[in-house]
Amino acid sequence: MKRSVGSAMHRWSNSSLTPEVSIICTAYNHEKYIADALEGFLAQETSFPYEIIVHDDASLDGTADIVRSYAAKYGDVIRPIMQSENQHSKGVRLAPLLSDAARGRYVALCEGDDYWISKDKLQRQYDCLERNPRCSASIHNAIVWDQEYQIAFLSEVDKEDCFKDASRIILEGGGRLNPSASLFCSKEQYYVYIAEGYRAPVGDHPLLMSLAAHGDLVWLCEPMSVYRLKANSSWTFRTQYQNVESIESYRDGYVAFLRDFDERTGHVYSDAVEKRIAFQESHTRDSVWMTRYACGECSFLSLSKQCCATVAAKALIRKRFLRFKREIGRIELKGRTKREGTFFCDMLQGVPDLMKPLG
Repeated sequence: MKRSVGSAMHRWSNSSLTPEVSIICTAYNHEKYIADALEGFLAQETSFPYEIIVHDDASLDGTADIVRSYAAKYGDVIRPIMQSENQHSKGVRLAPLLSDAARGRYVALCEGDDYWISKDKLQRQYDCLERNPRCSASIHNAIVWDQEYQIAFLSEVDKEDCFKDASRIILEGGGRLNPSASLFCSKEQYYVYIAEGYRAPVGDHPLLMSLAAHGDLVWLCEPMSVYRLKANSSWTFRTQYQNVESIESYRDGYVAFLRDFDERTGHVYSDAVEKRIAFQESHTRDSVWMTRYACGECSFLSLSKQCCATVAAKALIRKRFLRFKREIGRIELKGRTKREGTFFCDMLQGVPDLMKPLG
């Protein structure tokens, strides 16, 4: 019988059973969003007990107060870890701390500004890995909600469940295609990733690659989470307006990680790694020249010689019509996702039922 922690009919209250799954949620300045994440966790209907570990990294807004209020109400399920000093700014890796706190055989990840939209998410991913022991993790489709342009689109257009191998994960990356809020894996495999100690400017892609190197990932086509792209205080928000030095430093760190991964895995995935490196180099080149042009450091002629016509035209339009940046961005994103077949909805017309937070 499936039960929901937050259900009025039943809670896993005072259970002496060890949690089968540990939900790990990291939060920082997520006052506007954290309740949506917590309600999604509490609404899960499962045949097993689970726990919710929430790490607040010394938020400067009301995030900590919201977490404490939920922990007071669901103290048998929610285990808060409240920092008095920001750990990220000190270079502290949170994964070892949170994995040590987790008691479940499996872990499910979700950052505090994302949220789940399916009550069966945990159960379905749990069943997937129980049926497929050769697989290291389960991920699923998601709805990406661009907070700047207010356009929502699917991570992928595929209509069928499938298995993703390491080469595909290397090429796809994390973020939009494989959001961290969709990840469910064994704690044993999570420990393996931590022990490997990869250094990279991002955390989601190295984790996915590490997992995929030890077994395929089961991908479910149903969107069961919402990824808030460019939400306030998020990584995608903070890196929107980088300077040339930051863009190139990010590229260098990413490429160094990819080379390290290729070496450690015996060059089994070299073809995919080299293609990913080529993508990072191309993307960095376009970003650098667009940034230089926007700052007046180069002419349009120089830009057009270095980048393709599409990139050059985009940079020109954005600079000429700077005050209409958001409107132009909305048009671009809406058109691109419609061509890809991933367009979901225009959020300015209202939040569809499927995207509404649980609880």
